[in-house]
Amino acid sequence: MADLRRALGEDARQARLIETVPKRGYRLAVQGHAAAAQADGPDVERRRWLAIGAAGAALATVIGVGNWLAARSLILVGVGRVANQTGRAELDPLARSVSELTVTYLAKSRDLILVRGRVKPEGGGRRYDLQCRLAIWSGLPTVYFSAVARPSGKVAWSGMAVGPEDDLPAGIHKALTELEARLTA
Repeated sequence: MADLRRALGEDARQARLIETVPKRGYRLAVQGHAAAAQADGPDVERRRWLAIGAAGAALATVIGVGNWLAARSLILVGVGRVANQTGRAELDPLARSVSELTVTYLAKSRDLILVRGRVKPEGGGRRYDLQCRLAIWSGLPTVYFSAVARPSGKVAWSGMAVGPEDDLPAGIHKALTELEARLTA
């Protein structure tokens, strides 16, 4: 708004061409402009209206382009709970820990927006659900990840981290770093 007021010049402040509407935004004050125009003459009035129109068009263009770019670059990732598919109840705490670790790692990304649970398939940007499973492979706890594009259902990326339990955090970090690189490429 400061740029718009600056573009309209000092007369805009005196004539109060732009009014602030509390909790709503801004509006053009036609009465203030008409009073200033009568004092300045028709030539000044025409130039002022051209400046207002040009500034308004420029502002609308900037806002439109900004919204378009934001919608294109938006990457939403739904992160649900890690499903314990081991059949062993004693690994439930490990599954919960992996869920929180996954959210903690992905939340550090500047490019991903996390949603707990599933993302809605409609809306702007790219949308993925991260499906996570804990299973036993070769006698070790293993976390499997799949990033599924919404609404198509295509698997955009998959990865895994193999235990033992003490090695899982490093493996999960590596897998999620690959996921972020793939989704933001």
